[in-house]
Amino acid sequence: MRLRCLVIALTFVAAIASDSWGQSKQPSPKASQQKATQQERGTEDSPVVVKVLPAEKPKDELAREIEKQDADRQLVKLTGDLAHYTRLLFWATGFLALVTGGLVYFGFRQVRDNRRSIKAAEDSTRIAERALTELERPYLFILDYNWLLTEEVKAGGRKCGLVYSVANGGKLPAFIKAVKLGITIGDSIPSMHDEPSIHDLLTAPLIAGGEQRRVSQGFALEDDDEPAHEYQIRGGMALIPGSLLVEASRVIAKISIEYDGPITTGHTTTACWEWHPVKYAFTQYGGPGHNQRT
Repeated sequence: MRLRCLVIALTFVAAIASDSWGQSKQPSPKASQQKATQQERGTEDSPVVVKVLPAEKPKDELAREIEKQDADRQLVKLTGDLAHYTRLLFWATGFLALVTGGLVYFGFRQVRDNRRSIKAAEDSTRIAERALTELERPYLFILDYNWLLTEEVKAGGRKCGLVYSVANGGKLPAFIKAVKLGITIGDSIPSMHDEPSIHDLLTAPLIAGGEQRRVSQGFALEDDDEPAHEYQIRGGMALIPGSLLVEASRVIAKISIEYDGPITTGHTTTACWEWHPVKYAFTQYGGPGHNQRT
C-alpha cells in the first residue's frame, strides 16, 4: 500500500517538473517581437533611417547669411514703412481730391457770379447807352406849319408865305445835313426835293438841345392873278392866295429833315401838313407813315 502511494507521488512530481521545464524552454513574446523587428530592419517593411548631420559652414558664409538676414529684416521693415507711407499718401490724396472738389465748386460759383456781374455790367452799360442815345440824343420836331402872318409877308416883300418851327427836344445838339420839301395843290401827298443850300436850316445847321428855330419861306402860284386875301389864323392875320379860295383847293406840304447827333447818326424827322379853305389853317396829315422820327 505504501509503495503504491509512493509511486503515485513520484509520478505527479515528474509530471509537474516536465511541464515547468517545457515552459522555461519557450521564448517570451516580447523577446520574439524584438528579435523579429531586428530581423525586419533594412527591408521594405522596415526601412533604415539615416540622419545626416550638416557639415559645419565656413565663417565667411556664416557672415554672408547673417548679412542677408539683416538685409531681409531691413527689407521687411522698409516694406512696412512703405505700406504705412502708401496708406498716408492714399489719405492725403483723398483729402487733396476733396479739397480740389471744393475748389472746383467754389471756382464754378465764382465764375457764375462773375458772369452774372459781367452781365449786370453789360446791362448797365446798355442802359447807360440807351439813356444817352434815346434820352440825351437830339430829337427834332416840325411844329406849327401855317401861313405867314401879314406883317412878316409885307416886311419881306412877298405876296404870301409859309412858316414852321423846328424844335430840338433832346439834350444834345443836332447837326442838319439835308432838308427836303414838297408842296402840292390837290389830294395827293407830294414828292419831296432837296432845298437849296441857302435854306435857313442849311446856312445855320446846328440846333442846340432845347432850341426852337422858326423858318419862313415865300409861297406863290404860277399864273395867279387873284389878289391874296387876309384871314384870321392862329396867331394873327395871314395872307392866303385868292385862287386857292376860289377853287376851294387843298394844299398839302411835306417836309423831311436829316440830321446827326454828337454820338448818333442817321436821324430823320418827317412831317406832312394839309390846308383846307374851310379851316384856314394847316393840320397834320397822312398818318404815321408820313409823320415820324428816327
